Amino acid sequence: MKALALANSGQKKAALEFIFASLEQYPLSYPLHCARWMIERSDDARETLLRITGRRGVNASLLAGWLLSIGQTSAVKEVLAVLDSQEALPMLWRASLSDDANERQQFIAAAEHCHAHNVRFPNSLDEVQMLQSLGDSAFARYLLGCFWYSKRRYDEAVSCWRETLEKSPDYAPAHRLLGVYSWNKQQDATQALAYLQRAVALEPENARFLFELDFLQKLLARSVHERLTTLVERKAVVLKRDDLTAELLSLWNASGHYADAAAILDTRVFHPWEGGEGKITGQYLLNQLHRALQFIERGAFKQATDCLKAALRYPDNLGEGRLPGQTDNDIWYLLGYCAEQAGDAQQAAEYYQLARQGGSTLDAGRYYNDQPADYLFWQGIALRKSGNPAQAEQHFRHFIDWAAQHRDDVPQVDFFAVSLPDLVVLDVSAQQRHQQHCLFIEALGHLGLGNVSACQQRMQQLLQINPAHDKAHLIRHALQSGIFS
Repeated sequence: MKALALANSGQKKAALEFIFASLEQYPLSYPLHCARWMIERSDDARETLLRITGRRGVNASLLAGWLLSIGQTSAVKEVLAVLDSQEALPMLWRASLSDDANERQQFIAAAEHCHAHNVRFPNSLDEVQMLQSLGDSAFARYLLGCFWYSKRRYDEAVSCWRETLEKSPDYAPAHRLLGVYSWNKQQDATQALAYLQRAVALEPENARFLFELDFLQKLLARSVHERLTTLVERKAVVLKRDDLTAELLSLWNASGHYADAAAILDTRVFHPWEGGEGKITGQYLLNQLHRALQFIERGAFKQATDCLKAALRYPDNLGEGRLPGQTDNDIWYLLGYCAEQAGDAQQAAEYYQLARQGGSTLDAGRYYNDQPADYLFWQGIALRKSGNPAQAEQHFRHFIDWAAQHRDDVPQVDFFAVSLPDLVVLDVSAQQRHQQHCLFIEALGHLGLGNVSACQQRMQQLLQINPAHDKAHLIRHALQSGIFS
Protein backbone atom coordinates (compact mmCIF):
# COMPACT_ATOMS: atom_id res chain seq x y z
CA MET A 1 0.00 0.00 0.00
CA LYS A 2 2.88 2.36 0.83
CA ALA A 3 4.48 1.64 -2.56
CA LEU A 4 1.25 2.40 -4.40
CA ALA A 5 0.76 5.58 -2.39
CA LEU A 6 4.28 6.72 -3.28
CA ALA A 7 3.69 5.93 -6.96
CA ASN A 8 0.36 7.75 -6.99
CA SER A 9 2.05 10.83 -5.54
CA GLY A 10 4.58 10.84 -8.35
CA GLN A 11 7.43 9.18 -6.43
CA LYS A 12 7.75 6.13 -8.70
CA LYS A 13 11.48 5.63 -8.02
CA ALA A 14 10.98 5.72 -4.25
CA ALA A 15 8.07 3.29 -4.59
CA LEU A 16 10.16 0.76 -6.52
CA GLU A 17 13.09 1.14 -4.12
CA PHE A 18 10.72 0.39 -1.25
CA ILE A 19 9.35 -2.67 -3.07
CA PHE A 20 12.78 -4.15 -3.85
CA ALA A 21 13.98 -3.52 -0.30
CA SER A 22 10.87 -5.23 1.07
CA LEU A 23 11.26 -8.17 -1.33
CA GLU A 24 14.64 -8.95 0.21
CA GLN A 25 12.76 -9.71 3.41
CA TYR A 26 9.56 -11.08 1.83
CA PRO A 27 10.57 -12.54 -1.56
CA LEU A 28 7.27 -14.41 -2.02
CA SER A 29 4.93 -11.54 -1.15
CA TYR A 30 2.18 -11.50 -3.77
CA PRO A 31 1.08 -7.91 -3.01
CA LEU A 32 4.66 -6.63 -3.39
CA HIS A 33 5.10 -8.33 -6.77
CA CYS A 34 1.65 -7.14 -7.80
CA ALA A 35 2.48 -3.56 -6.80
CA ARG A 36 5.75 -3.75 -8.75
CA TRP A 37 3.88 -4.79 -11.90
CA MET A 38 1.24 -2.09 -11.40
CA ILE A 39 3.98 0.56 -11.18
CA GLU A 40 6.51 -0.75 -13.74
CA ARG A 41 4.21 -2.46 -16.26
CA SER A 42 7.35 -4.21 -17.55
CA ASP A 43 7.50 -7.71 -19.07
CA ASP A 44 9.91 -8.78 -16.32
CA ALA A 45 7.52 -7.63 -13.58
CA ARG A 46 4.64 -9.41 -15.32
CA GLU A 47 6.54 -12.69 -15.73
CA THR A 48 7.74 -12.56 -12.12
CA LEU A 49 4.17 -12.01 -10.89
CA LEU A 50 2.94 -14.98 -12.93
CA ARG A 51 5.79 -17.17 -11.68
CA ILE A 52 5.42 -16.24 -8.01
CA THR A 53 1.64 -16.63 -7.93
CA GLY A 54 1.63 -19.68 -10.18
CA ARG A 55 -1.57 -18.17 -11.62
CA ARG A 56 -3.37 -20.13 -8.91
CA GLY A 57 -6.93 -19.18 -8.15
CA VAL A 58 -6.38 -18.78 -4.42
CA ASN A 59 -3.62 -16.25 -5.07
CA ALA A 60 -5.71 -14.38 -7.63
CA SER A 61 -8.56 -14.16 -5.11
CA LEU A 62 -6.19 -12.95 -2.40
CA LEU A 63 -4.91 -10.14 -4.63
CA ALA A 64 -8.43 -9.22 -5.76
CA GLY A 65 -9.64 -8.92 -2.19
CA TRP A 66 -6.59 -6.89 -1.16
CA LEU A 67 -6.83 -4.44 -4.05
CA LEU A 68 -10.56 -3.91 -3.52
CA SER A 69 -9.94 -3.26 0.17
CA ILE A 70 -7.72 -0.29 -0.77
CA GLY A 71 -10.07 1.00 -3.44
CA GLN A 72 -8.13 -0.19 -6.51
CA THR A 73 -11.13 -1.48 -8.48
CA SER A 74 -9.72 -0.84 -11.94
CA ALA A 75 -6.42 -2.44 -10.92
CA VAL A 76 -8.28 -5.60 -9.84
CA LYS A 77 -9.63 -6.06 -13.35
CA GLU A 78 -6.17 -5.62 -14.84
CA VAL A 79 -4.43 -7.96 -12.39
CA LEU A 80 -7.04 -10.69 -12.83
CA ALA A 81 -6.72 -10.35 -16.61
CA VAL A 82 -2.92 -10.67 -16.38
CA LEU A 83 -3.08 -13.72 -14.13
CA ASP A 84 -5.92 -15.21 -16.23
CA SER A 85 -6.36 -18.01 -13.69
CA GLN A 86 -8.44 -20.82 -15.18
CA GLU A 87 -10.32 -21.47 -11.96
CA ALA A 88 -13.88 -20.78 -10.92
CA LEU A 89 -13.49 -18.10 -8.26
CA PRO A 90 -11.16 -15.79 -10.23
CA MET A 91 -13.58 -16.07 -13.16
CA LEU A 92 -16.43 -15.08 -10.86
CA TRP A 93 -14.36 -12.16 -9.57
CA ARG A 94 -14.04 -10.97 -13.15
CA ALA A 95 -17.77 -11.44 -13.71
CA SER A 96 -18.59 -9.42 -10.59
CA LEU A 97 -16.40 -6.54 -11.81
CA SER A 98 -17.61 -6.51 -15.41
CA ASP A 99 -19.94 -3.78 -16.67
CA ASP A 100 -20.73 -5.73 -19.84
CA ALA A 101 -23.69 -8.12 -19.42
CA ASN A 102 -22.50 -10.50 -22.15
CA GLU A 103 -18.95 -10.60 -20.81
CA ARG A 104 -20.34 -11.18 -17.32
CA GLN A 105 -22.28 -14.25 -18.48
CA GLN A 106 -19.24 -15.55 -20.36
CA PHE A 107 -17.15 -15.36 -17.19
CA ILE A 108 -19.86 -17.13 -15.17
CA ALA A 109 -20.11 -19.92 -17.77
CA ALA A 110 -16.31 -20.25 -17.82
CA ALA A 111 -16.27 -20.40 -14.01
CA GLU A 112 -18.73 -23.29 -13.96
CA HIS A 113 -16.69 -25.13 -16.59
CA CYS A 114 -13.43 -24.55 -14.68
CA HIS A 115 -14.93 -25.72 -11.38
CA ALA A 116 -15.56 -29.18 -12.79
CA HIS A 117 -11.84 -29.62 -13.47
CA ASN A 118 -10.24 -27.69 -10.60
CA VAL A 119 -12.42 -27.66 -7.51
CA ARG A 120 -11.96 -25.00 -4.84
CA PHE A 121 -14.73 -23.67 -2.65
CA PRO A 122 -14.93 -20.13 -1.25
CA ASN A 123 -13.30 -19.71 2.15
CA SER A 124 -12.81 -15.97 2.69
CA LEU A 125 -15.15 -13.08 3.43
CA ASP A 126 -13.89 -11.27 0.32
CA GLU A 127 -15.06 -14.20 -1.79
CA VAL A 128 -18.40 -14.29 0.07
CA GLN A 129 -19.02 -10.61 -0.67
CA MET A 130 -18.09 -11.16 -4.30
CA LEU A 131 -20.51 -14.11 -4.61
CA GLN A 132 -23.29 -12.14 -2.94
CA SER A 133 -22.92 -9.51 -5.65
CA LEU A 134 -23.72 -12.16 -8.28
CA GLY A 135 -27.29 -12.71 -7.14
CA ASP A 136 -28.47 -13.55 -10.65
CA SER A 137 -26.03 -16.48 -11.03
CA ALA A 138 -27.23 -19.96 -10.07
CA PHE A 139 -23.64 -21.18 -9.85
CA ALA A 140 -22.58 -18.31 -7.57
CA ARG A 141 -25.53 -19.06 -5.25
CA TYR A 142 -24.49 -22.71 -5.20
CA LEU A 143 -20.93 -21.84 -4.13
CA LEU A 144 -22.19 -19.38 -1.55
CA GLY A 145 -24.38 -22.14 -0.12
CA CYS A 146 -21.33 -24.38 0.16
CA PHE A 147 -19.56 -21.67 2.17
CA TRP A 148 -22.48 -21.28 4.58
CA TYR A 149 -22.80 -25.05 5.00
CA SER A 150 -19.10 -25.33 5.88
CA LYS A 151 -19.72 -22.75 8.65
CA ARG A 152 -22.75 -24.72 9.91
CA ARG A 153 -25.14 -21.98 8.86
CA TYR A 154 -27.51 -24.49 7.35
CA ASP A 155 -30.53 -22.24 6.79
CA GLU A 156 -28.49 -19.83 4.66
CA ALA A 157 -26.94 -22.74 2.78
CA VAL A 158 -30.27 -24.37 1.98
CA SER A 159 -31.73 -21.02 0.95
CA CYS A 160 -28.85 -20.52 -1.52
CA TRP A 161 -29.22 -24.01 -3.00
CA ARG A 162 -32.96 -23.59 -3.41
CA GLU A 163 -32.33 -20.29 -5.17
CA THR A 164 -29.90 -22.18 -7.41
CA LEU A 165 -32.65 -24.61 -8.39
CA GLU A 166 -35.13 -21.79 -8.97
CA LYS A 167 -32.71 -20.29 -11.47
CA SER A 168 -31.43 -23.62 -12.84
CA PRO A 169 -33.79 -26.53 -11.99
CA ASP A 170 -31.50 -29.13 -13.56
CA TYR A 171 -28.35 -28.19 -11.64
CA ALA A 172 -27.47 -31.64 -10.27
CA PRO A 173 -24.90 -30.63 -7.58
CA ALA A 174 -27.55 -28.57 -5.78
CA HIS A 175 -29.93 -31.56 -5.77
CA ARG A 176 -27.11 -33.66 -4.36
CA LEU A 177 -26.32 -31.26 -1.51
CA LEU A 178 -29.97 -30.81 -0.60
CA GLY A 179 -30.13 -34.60 -0.40
CA VAL A 180 -27.14 -34.68 1.94
CA TYR A 181 -28.74 -31.97 4.08
CA SER A 182 -32.07 -33.83 4.18
CA TRP A 183 -30.36 -37.01 5.42
CA ASN A 184 -27.74 -35.57 7.77
CA LYS A 185 -29.61 -32.66 9.33
CA GLN A 186 -33.31 -33.42 8.93
CA GLN A 187 -33.20 -37.24 9.05
CA ASP A 188 -35.68 -37.18 6.16
CA ALA A 189 -34.91 -40.35 4.21
CA THR A 190 -37.69 -39.85 1.66
CA GLN A 191 -36.57 -36.35 0.74
CA ALA A 192 -32.90 -37.34 0.71
CA LEU A 193 -33.59 -40.24 -1.62
CA ALA A 194 -35.63 -38.07 -3.99
CA TYR A 195 -32.89 -35.43 -4.22
CA LEU A 196 -30.07 -37.95 -4.78
CA GLN A 197 -32.08 -39.88 -7.35
CA ARG A 198 -32.70 -36.62 -9.19
CA ALA A 199 -28.99 -35.78 -9.11
CA VAL A 200 -28.13 -39.17 -10.63
CA ALA A 201 -30.86 -38.81 -13.26
CA LEU A 202 -29.46 -35.42 -14.28
CA GLU A 203 -25.84 -36.61 -14.35
CA PRO A 204 -25.98 -40.37 -15.02
CA GLU A 205 -22.24 -40.54 -15.75
CA ASN A 206 -21.28 -38.99 -12.41
CA ALA A 207 -19.85 -41.90 -10.40
CA ARG A 208 -19.72 -39.93 -7.16
CA PHE A 209 -23.44 -39.22 -7.31
CA LEU A 210 -24.16 -42.89 -8.00
CA PHE A 211 -21.91 -43.95 -5.11
CA GLU A 212 -23.74 -41.68 -2.69
CA LEU A 213 -27.16 -42.81 -3.92
CA ASP A 214 -26.14 -46.45 -3.52
CA PHE A 215 -24.70 -45.70 -0.08
CA LEU A 216 -28.02 -44.17 0.96
CA GLN A 217 -29.82 -47.25 -0.38
CA LYS A 218 -27.47 -49.33 1.76
CA LEU A 219 -28.28 -47.26 4.86
CA LEU A 220 -31.99 -47.70 4.07
CA ALA A 221 -31.53 -51.50 4.08
CA ARG A 222 -32.40 -51.99 0.43
CA SER A 223 -32.04 -55.60 -0.70
CA VAL A 224 -28.84 -56.96 -2.20
CA HIS A 225 -30.74 -57.79 -5.39
CA GLU A 226 -32.14 -54.27 -5.79
CA ARG A 227 -28.78 -52.56 -5.28
CA LEU A 228 -26.94 -55.09 -7.43
CA THR A 229 -29.38 -54.68 -10.31
CA THR A 230 -28.80 -50.92 -10.31
CA LEU A 231 -25.02 -51.16 -10.18
CA VAL A 232 -24.73 -53.88 -12.82
CA GLU A 233 -26.90 -51.82 -15.18
CA ARG A 234 -24.42 -48.95 -14.72
CA LYS A 235 -21.27 -51.01 -14.47
CA ALA A 236 -19.24 -48.67 -16.71
CA VAL A 237 -19.97 -45.80 -14.31
CA VAL A 238 -19.34 -47.97 -11.25
CA LEU A 239 -15.87 -48.90 -12.45
CA LYS A 240 -14.83 -45.23 -12.51
CA ARG A 241 -14.39 -45.33 -8.72
CA ASP A 242 -12.68 -47.83 -6.44
CA ASP A 243 -15.10 -47.23 -3.55
CA LEU A 244 -18.13 -47.89 -5.74
CA THR A 245 -16.39 -50.92 -7.25
CA ALA A 246 -15.89 -52.20 -3.69
CA GLU A 247 -19.66 -52.01 -3.16
CA LEU A 248 -20.25 -53.95 -6.37
CA LEU A 249 -17.76 -56.61 -5.23
CA SER A 250 -19.52 -56.84 -1.87
CA LEU A 251 -22.91 -57.35 -3.53
CA TRP A 252 -21.51 -59.96 -5.91
CA ASN A 253 -19.91 -61.85 -3.03
CA ALA A 254 -23.12 -61.62 -0.99
CA SER A 255 -25.29 -62.94 -3.83
CA GLY A 256 -23.09 -65.82 -5.00
CA HIS A 257 -21.65 -64.17 -8.13
CA TYR A 258 -18.13 -65.12 -7.09
CA ALA A 259 -16.71 -65.43 -10.60
CA ASP A 260 -17.82 -61.90 -11.49
CA ALA A 261 -16.11 -60.52 -8.40
CA ALA A 262 -12.98 -62.59 -9.01
CA ALA A 263 -12.68 -61.26 -12.57
CA ILE A 264 -12.48 -57.67 -11.27
CA LEU A 265 -10.17 -58.57 -8.39
CA ASP A 266 -7.81 -60.38 -10.77
CA THR A 267 -7.43 -57.58 -13.30
CA ARG A 268 -8.20 -54.15 -11.85
CA VAL A 269 -5.41 -52.04 -10.35
CA PHE A 270 -6.79 -50.51 -7.15
CA HIS A 271 -5.48 -47.49 -5.26
CA PRO A 272 -5.86 -47.05 -1.48
CA TRP A 273 -8.00 -44.11 -0.38
CA GLU A 274 -8.61 -42.40 2.95
CA GLY A 275 -11.30 -44.30 4.82
CA GLY A 276 -11.07 -47.24 2.42
CA GLU A 277 -8.26 -49.16 4.06
CA GLY A 278 -8.97 -52.88 4.00
CA LYS A 279 -12.10 -52.64 1.85
CA ILE A 280 -10.65 -54.10 -1.34
CA THR A 281 -8.43 -56.64 0.41
CA GLY A 282 -11.44 -57.57 2.53
CA GLN A 283 -13.47 -58.32 -0.60
CA TYR A 284 -10.55 -60.34 -1.97
CA LEU A 285 -10.47 -62.47 1.19
CA LEU A 286 -14.24 -62.92 1.14
CA ASN A 287 -14.13 -63.95 -2.50
CA GLN A 288 -11.42 -66.54 -1.89
CA LEU A 289 -13.27 -67.93 1.14
CA HIS A 290 -16.61 -68.14 -0.68
CA ARG A 291 -14.98 -69.90 -3.62
CA ALA A 292 -13.21 -72.30 -1.24
CA LEU A 293 -16.56 -73.10 0.40
CA GLN A 294 -18.02 -73.75 -3.05
CA PHE A 295 -15.29 -76.31 -3.71
CA ILE A 296 -15.83 -77.85 -0.27
CA GLU A 297 -19.54 -78.27 -1.07
CA ARG A 298 -18.50 -80.24 -4.18
CA GLY A 299 -15.92 -82.29 -2.29
CA ALA A 300 -13.11 -80.66 -4.32
CA PHE A 301 -10.76 -80.20 -1.35
CA LYS A 302 -7.60 -79.74 -3.46
CA GLN A 303 -9.12 -76.77 -5.30
CA ALA A 304 -10.47 -75.38 -2.01
CA THR A 305 -6.98 -75.60 -0.51
CA ASP A 306 -5.52 -73.73 -3.47
CA CYS A 307 -8.05 -70.90 -2.99
CA LEU A 308 -7.31 -70.68 0.72
CA LYS A 309 -3.54 -70.63 0.27
CA ALA A 310 -3.88 -67.89 -2.35
CA ALA A 311 -5.76 -65.83 0.24
CA LEU A 312 -2.67 -65.77 2.48
CA ARG A 313 -1.00 -63.36 0.05
CA TYR A 314 -2.51 -60.23 -1.47
CA PRO A 315 -1.90 -59.69 -5.19
CA ASP A 316 -0.01 -56.48 -5.96
CA ASN A 317 -2.89 -55.03 -7.99
CA LEU A 318 -4.99 -54.67 -4.82
CA GLY A 319 -2.74 -51.82 -3.70
CA GLU A 320 -2.44 -52.88 -0.04
CA GLY A 321 -0.30 -55.23 2.00
CA ARG A 322 -1.29 -57.48 4.86
CA LEU A 323 -1.58 -56.04 8.36
CA PRO A 324 1.12 -56.97 10.90
CA GLY A 325 -0.18 -59.64 13.24
CA GLN A 326 -3.02 -60.71 10.95
CA THR A 327 -3.93 -64.19 12.22
CA ASP A 328 -6.23 -65.46 9.41
CA ASN A 329 -7.97 -67.91 11.75
CA ASP A 330 -10.72 -68.53 9.19
CA ILE A 331 -8.26 -69.52 6.46
CA TRP A 332 -6.21 -71.81 8.72
CA TYR A 333 -9.33 -73.52 10.06
CA LEU A 334 -10.69 -74.20 6.58
CA LEU A 335 -7.27 -75.47 5.47
CA GLY A 336 -7.38 -77.84 8.44
CA TYR A 337 -10.87 -78.96 7.50
CA CYS A 338 -9.79 -79.67 3.91
CA ALA A 339 -6.73 -81.60 5.08
CA GLU A 340 -8.89 -83.61 7.48
CA GLN A 341 -11.41 -84.45 4.76
CA ALA A 342 -8.55 -85.47 2.48
CA GLY A 343 -7.30 -87.89 5.15
CA ASP A 344 -4.16 -86.01 6.21
CA ALA A 345 -4.65 -85.92 9.99
CA GLN A 346 -1.17 -84.59 10.79
CA GLN A 347 -1.46 -81.65 8.40
CA ALA A 348 -4.98 -80.95 9.67
CA ALA A 349 -3.71 -80.81 13.27
CA GLU A 350 -1.00 -78.32 12.26
CA TYR A 351 -3.53 -76.10 10.52
CA TYR A 352 -5.95 -76.26 13.46
CA GLN A 353 -3.12 -75.22 15.75
CA LEU A 354 -2.48 -72.17 13.55
CA ALA A 355 -6.20 -71.40 13.64
CA ARG A 356 -5.98 -71.07 17.44
CA GLN A 357 -3.39 -68.29 17.38
CA GLY A 358 -4.03 -64.65 18.27
CA GLY A 359 -5.75 -62.83 21.10
CA SER A 360 -9.17 -63.78 22.40
CA THR A 361 -10.55 -60.40 23.47
CA LEU A 362 -13.73 -59.10 21.88
CA ASP A 363 -14.08 -55.37 21.24
CA ALA A 364 -16.36 -52.93 19.46
CA GLY A 365 -14.62 -53.48 16.10
CA ARG A 366 -14.68 -49.87 14.94
CA TYR A 367 -11.43 -49.79 12.96
CA TYR A 368 -10.22 -51.84 10.03
CA ASN A 369 -7.13 -52.97 11.95
CA ASP A 370 -9.14 -54.30 14.93
CA GLN A 371 -9.17 -58.09 15.16
CA PRO A 372 -12.36 -59.26 13.40
CA ALA A 373 -14.89 -60.95 15.69
CA ASP A 374 -15.24 -63.88 13.30
CA TYR A 375 -11.51 -64.64 13.70
CA LEU A 376 -12.27 -65.39 17.36
CA PHE A 377 -15.17 -67.59 16.25
CA TRP A 378 -12.88 -69.72 14.07
CA GLN A 379 -10.39 -69.76 16.93
CA GLY A 380 -13.05 -71.32 19.15
CA ILE A 381 -14.04 -73.88 16.51
CA ALA A 382 -10.36 -74.83 16.20
CA LEU A 383 -10.16 -75.27 19.98
CA ARG A 384 -12.96 -77.83 19.80
CA LYS A 385 -11.30 -79.61 16.85
CA SER A 386 -8.06 -79.76 18.83
CA GLY A 387 -9.73 -81.64 21.69
CA ASN A 388 -10.63 -78.77 24.03
CA PRO A 389 -14.46 -78.81 24.09
CA ALA A 390 -14.81 -77.27 27.56
CA GLN A 391 -12.50 -74.40 26.69
CA ALA A 392 -14.34 -73.90 23.40
CA GLU A 393 -17.72 -73.78 25.19
CA GLN A 394 -16.42 -71.18 27.65
CA HIS A 395 -15.01 -69.22 24.70
CA PHE A 396 -18.39 -69.09 22.93
CA ARG A 397 -20.39 -68.32 26.06
CA HIS A 398 -18.22 -65.24 26.40
CA PHE A 399 -19.51 -64.13 22.97
CA ILE A 400 -23.11 -64.18 24.20
CA ASP A 401 -22.23 -62.55 27.52
CA TRP A 402 -20.25 -59.80 25.77
CA ALA A 403 -23.13 -59.01 23.41
CA ALA A 404 -25.58 -58.81 26.32
CA GLN A 405 -23.28 -56.55 28.36
CA HIS A 406 -22.38 -54.16 25.54
CA ARG A 407 -25.59 -54.04 23.50
CA ASP A 408 -26.59 -50.63 24.86
CA ASP A 409 -23.13 -49.07 24.74
CA VAL A 410 -22.81 -45.73 22.98
CA PRO A 411 -19.77 -46.09 20.70
CA GLN A 412 -17.16 -43.36 21.04
CA VAL A 413 -14.56 -42.45 18.43
CA ASP A 414 -11.09 -41.86 19.85
CA PHE A 415 -9.35 -38.49 19.47
CA PHE A 416 -7.49 -39.22 16.24
CA ALA A 417 -9.98 -41.71 14.74
CA VAL A 418 -7.12 -43.31 12.82
CA SER A 419 -8.43 -45.55 10.03
CA LEU A 420 -12.06 -44.91 10.88
CA PRO A 421 -13.88 -46.55 7.96
CA ASP A 422 -16.60 -45.16 5.70
CA LEU A 423 -15.47 -41.54 5.54
CA VAL A 424 -18.38 -40.54 3.32
CA VAL A 425 -20.58 -37.46 3.19
CA LEU A 426 -23.72 -39.24 4.46
CA ASP A 427 -23.86 -39.73 8.22
CA VAL A 428 -23.92 -43.31 9.51
CA SER A 429 -25.48 -44.17 12.86
CA ALA A 430 -22.71 -45.41 15.14
CA GLN A 431 -25.40 -46.93 17.38
CA GLN A 432 -26.87 -48.94 14.51
CA ARG A 433 -23.43 -50.12 13.42
CA HIS A 434 -22.74 -51.23 17.00
CA GLN A 435 -26.09 -53.02 17.10
CA GLN A 436 -25.09 -54.95 13.98
CA HIS A 437 -21.77 -55.86 15.60
CA CYS A 438 -23.49 -57.17 18.74
CA LEU A 439 -26.00 -59.23 16.74
CA PHE A 440 -23.16 -60.74 14.71
CA ILE A 441 -21.16 -61.66 17.82
CA GLU A 442 -24.25 -63.16 19.45
CA ALA A 443 -24.99 -65.19 16.30
CA LEU A 444 -21.43 -66.52 16.28
CA GLY A 445 -21.69 -67.44 19.95
CA HIS A 446 -24.87 -69.45 19.37
CA LEU A 447 -23.34 -71.18 16.36
CA GLY A 448 -20.23 -72.08 18.34
CA LEU A 449 -22.43 -73.62 21.03
CA GLY A 450 -24.29 -75.64 18.40
CA ASN A 451 -27.54 -73.68 18.62
CA VAL A 452 -28.04 -73.22 14.89
CA SER A 453 -31.64 -72.04 15.22
CA ALA A 454 -30.68 -69.15 17.53
CA CYS A 455 -27.77 -68.31 15.24
CA GLN A 456 -30.06 -68.15 12.21
CA GLN A 457 -32.51 -65.96 14.12
CA ARG A 458 -29.80 -63.42 15.02
CA MET A 459 -28.43 -63.51 11.47
CA GLN A 460 -31.89 -62.78 10.12
CA GLN A 461 -32.21 -59.78 12.45
CA LEU A 462 -28.80 -58.58 11.33
CA LEU A 463 -29.60 -58.92 7.63
CA GLN A 464 -32.84 -57.01 8.08
CA ILE A 465 -30.77 -54.05 9.30
CA ASN A 466 -27.96 -54.54 6.78
CA PRO A 467 -28.90 -56.94 3.96
CA ALA A 468 -25.35 -56.74 2.54
CA HIS A 469 -23.46 -57.62 5.76
CA ASP A 470 -20.39 -59.34 4.29
CA LYS A 471 -19.49 -61.64 7.16
CA ALA A 472 -23.10 -62.67 7.82
CA HIS A 473 -23.30 -63.96 4.25
CA LEU A 474 -19.97 -65.75 4.69
CA ILE A 475 -21.10 -67.54 7.86
CA ARG A 476 -24.39 -68.47 6.18
CA HIS A 477 -22.42 -69.95 3.29
CA ALA A 478 -20.23 -71.86 5.75
CA LEU A 479 -23.36 -73.28 7.40
CA GLN A 480 -24.75 -74.26 4.01
CA SER A 481 -21.50 -76.03 3.10
CA GLY A 482 -21.91 -78.45 6.03
CA ILE A 483 -18.51 -77.82 7.63
CA PHE A 484 -20.11 -77.53 11.09
CA SER A 485 -22.03 -80.82 10.85
